[in-house]
Amino acid sequence: MIFKLTTRIIKEVDPKLRKIMFKNFCLKSAKTIKRFQKERQKEFYFPAFLFISITNRCNLHCKGCWVSPSPPNDMPIEQINKIITDAKKRGRFFFGILGGEPLLHPDLFKIFESHPDCYFQLFTNGTLLTKDIAQKLKSVGNVTPLISLEGLEEESDERRGGDNVFNTAIQGIENCTGLGLFTGVASSICNSNYDELVNKKFIDFLILKKVHYMWYYIYRPVGPIPSPEKALSKEQITNLREFIVNIRLKAPILIIDSYWNHKGQPLCPANVGLSHHVNSFGQLEFCPPVQLFVDTLKEGDTANIVEQSVFMKELRDATLKETDGCILLENPQLLAEISKELGGMDSSGRDTFYDELSKLPQNPSHSSIEKPIPEKSLMYKTAKKRAFLGLGAYG
Repeated sequence: MIFKLTTRIIKEVDPKLRKIMFKNFCLKSAKTIKRFQKERQKEFYFPAFLFISITNRCNLHCKGCWVSPSPPNDMPIEQINKIITDAKKRGRFFFGILGGEPLLHPDLFKIFESHPDCYFQLFTNGTLLTKDIAQKLKSVGNVTPLISLEGLEEESDERRGGDNVFNTAIQGIENCTGLGLFTGVASSICNSNYDELVNKKFIDFLILKKVHYMWYYIYRPVGPIPSPEKALSKEQITNLREFIVNIRLKAPILIIDSYWNHKGQPLCPANVGLSHHVNSFGQLEFCPPVQLFVDTLKEGDTANIVEQSVFMKELRDATLKETDGCILLENPQLLAEISKELGGMDSSGRDTFYDELSKLPQNPSHSSIEKPIPEKSLMYKTAKKRAFLGLGAYG
């Protein structure tokens, strides 16, 4: 499998882009993780990876989405560049770029061009990934597009509030892979798309489309249309973990998860401090769907604000005492209680986030598996044991 995967990447990814990815992502991320592991011994520390929502605008209206486009807001490029520049001084060179739909930001490519020493993961619904946009991504060279597929044709339209969403996103994937971009697909697994997406047939389809990595999330019912009936059951989460572990042995495609270590033990990238999120207003959040903040990254050394955030530290400590899984799924009311005690303010833009948490049911998360399911693949076991890879924007 490793040989086939390596062969695929060599054949399908543009040589120039491979070189940039190896230098800016692989080598620098390894150094970042090593530095992070040392810094984490301190009381306060900077996360290994930072994820930035540069806009709250989007062209779709997905169920379970927490981002409110009103009032519409694009983070100024000066502020984005400052956050990235300050983070680089802490030895961080990998950033997730989110929205809304980040392709709607007018200065998106200026961001990538301003930081040729960094590597960016672009979270996109794929519907705006035209051939021209894909060519621009290839030209800057330091970006991997991560395209969201939330089901096949019917499910995608129902989940995403649009028409022909699946086929448009597939065309976006083909536009990227056709130009040799290192391309990923992400899916938030719920009970209505589980059978469509958690199977070898779907993985084979992605390989046929020259997708290089697949990232499985677990659906979180949040936002103004949370749709809690779509949450996964304990059995489905167990089966998802078993599928991930087994398909890694067979399929020449990288399978990413941000929920379990090499022993199959649960973890949350946010409550272990691996990653945190900055929304489009510059407010520092625990993770994207947890829309609570105290600190805003605008003036001064923004990296120092992140590093010295008492709210982030106390929220990490408090949630880690409660669960190794996702407290937003398992006990949203307790999350609200903890945050209120720490002075957390609503960053949703709706002024309803605390009320939304109070109404959410408690659901199982990735910590609900009764017996850990360890990695079987030596490659994944080694990678996770040495350094949890950190691709955890939605972890």
